[in-house]
Amino acid sequence: YDLGECYYYGYGVSQNYKTARKWFQKASDQGLSSAQNLLGNIYYYGYGVEQDYYEAVKWYRLAAENGNDQAQNNLGNCLYNGEGVEQNYYDAVYWYQKSAEQGYMYAQNNLANCFYSGVGTNQDYYEAVKWYKLSADQGYDWAQRNLAMCYYNGYGIQQDYREALKLFRSAANQGNEDAQKMVIQLEQNQNDGGGIIKGLSDIGKAINVWWNGSQ
Repeated sequence: YDLGECYYYGYGVSQNYKTARKWFQKASDQGLSSAQNLLGNIYYYGYGVEQDYYEAVKWYRLAAENGNDQAQNNLGNCLYNGEGVEQNYYDAVYWYQKSAEQGYMYAQNNLANCFYSGVGTNQDYYEAVKWYKLSADQGYDWAQRNLAMCYYNGYGIQQDYREALKLFRSAANQGNEDAQKMVIQLEQNQNDGGGIIKGLSDIGKAINVWWNGSQ
């Protein structure tokens, strides 16, 4: 497995997905969940092989059933999008929950999205906020952006424009374009006399500097 990882990521050797697949296959046949998950990735993305969602799901499921948090999230994504398996939002939520409970921040955000929109589960803004917070606290920019929207609109939590801005800014600083647009929009509201949040001008300038520096 370790040798497969070296070839998969190009650690100390030239990146070679075909060689990585050979070693992941050997480890996967022995039941190693981390190898099964990465083998699933190889088929899902078509790394060195023909893209095959069905084969990806096969390995994601084996890894997920062995408790691998990343595979559980990946399987949830496949079920949510109907890739390599019949679309099933309820099963997607089941696997997102399994992964989220292990602390995987991407699954926590995905699970929160399901609660927020009521897809595959009952709509519950409070539960959405709970999982957005857990993911955002780990630094995931989309969770920060989504939690900011909850604060901004008062969904599942007391409305708090300052906290919303803080989270929008954190996500924006990671390059999240959606969050960047929200900061600019809030700045414009302030300039127009909306009085939504004080001190938006400096934050807007900071975002503009980031944009200029990235061009």
